[in-house]
Amino acid sequence: MDGVLKAVQDLTLFAASGYHAHSGKFVPGPDGTLYFDGAMLNGEPGPKGDKGDKGDPGDKGANGAKGAKGDKGDAGEAGAKGDKGDPGAAGAKGDKGDPGAAGAKGAAGAKGDKGDPGVPGVAGAAGTAGAAGAKGDKGDKGDPGAPGAAGAKGDKGDPGTGVDLNVTMVATVPWKQGDRVNFNVGLAFLTAPIVVTFTDTLFIDTVPNQQAMEVWVHSQATNQSAAPPPIICLHGNVTLGGNTITWTPTDPAASTRLLIGIGCRVTIRIHCGFIYDKNRRPLSACLNAVAAFKNPVPVPGGVFESWFFTISG
Repeated sequence: MDGVLKAVQDLTLFAASGYHAHSGKFVPGPDGTLYFDGAMLNGEPGPKGDKGDKGDPGDKGANGAKGAKGDKGDAGEAGAKGDKGDPGAAGAKGDKGDPGAAGAKGAAGAKGDKGDPGVPGVAGAAGTAGAAGAKGDKGDKGDPGAPGAAGAKGDKGDPGTGVDLNVTMVATVPWKQGDRVNFNVGLAFLTAPIVVTFTDTLFIDTVPNQQAMEVWVHSQATNQSAAPPPIICLHGNVTLGGNTITWTPTDPAASTRLLIGIGCRVTIRIHCGFIYDKNRRPLSACLNAVAAFKNPVPVPGGVFESWFFTISG
């Protein structure tokens, strides 16, 4: 009907082969292939056959496996006490023992009598003066002296260089962080210039690197177990002017439409370390323009990164 063809199996065109039970169905054979089981029969079943004779007994089976080990038997009764044995023969005489240790020291003897005084000797002649002795060794180091008086107070030093919190950073962006927009809104955004403003005037005497601002598209995977698809970087030109940076797309709208057709994440990256303000200081990648909480200590350099999502429909 309506140009649609349908295949119909006519069971009258099939023939059964080999063993079959006339079930009227297709049954799998030994090789797994379906075979026609023959047309279903409508006749009455035949009478039940006679019971066959009892078969001869089968051969004796093999011996069973060895049984488990039995429990340990009870202990036997104690034997009767034997008669006392005869005493053994006397042993041989032992060897002579070693000499004993030395005895303790005896008490001191009594003090002897005082001896007689000796005869006084003759006075000797006066001796000559000896030569001067060698110079003595150097004496030990003396104790340290008392500490001197405190010196005058020095002049106050120059103040150190701290972190300058007055840095130039992103002020506004034309998207909402983490937002989910439909396909048409996302396509219109990615096929028109994207303009980001900063808090101060930029230094624009030099043309910035074309990768100073990038737009990435990451398609959403439909199978969560599959590896995520690669990130695609859209082509575009980057220009500076006043306090703005502008990314202008160069890819055809048709190509962008294909990339975001099933939904995607759009990531915008600004390499602040390559862009300078009017004072020739690098911009800060502080996220105050898109984050819920403000950074109290913004510092120069870094990559400003924010994103939103497109959904199909």
